[in-house]
Amino acid sequence: MERHPAELAADMRSFYGVSIDQIGHTVSYTEAVLLTRVLLRSPDSWLQSQVADWSHPVTREWTVLSHIYDLLAQVNSKNKPKPYPTPWRDGNKTKLGSKHQSNDEVLAKLKIMNVNLEV
Repeated sequence: MERHPAELAADMRSFYGVSIDQIGHTVSYTEAVLLTRVLLRSPDSWLQSQVADWSHPVTREWTVLSHIYDLLAQVNSKNKPKPYPTPWRDGNKTKLGSKHQSNDEVLAKLKIMNVNLEV
């Protein structure tokens, strides 16, 4: 709540019809935590998009439609078209390591990027 108060407030209001001022009064802290966990798994949540470092939230339908757009553009283009812009970073452009780095070095870089791995 301290890191993204505006996003949490907007999502609590739009998803659940609850003001963050109600937390601890008409909405218990336990329920608020559970609702926030759901928001963090929802791609159309402002809170999730901020935590994931996206430029904006998207619906699942938007994601499917953007992939369909990319496929249609590839099929109907002579040259390789640029993919439809997405709010997340292109995973293909991020190089995490090389064959000259140890597993520990790569894992340290992943931890810096806040990627949770169970090894």
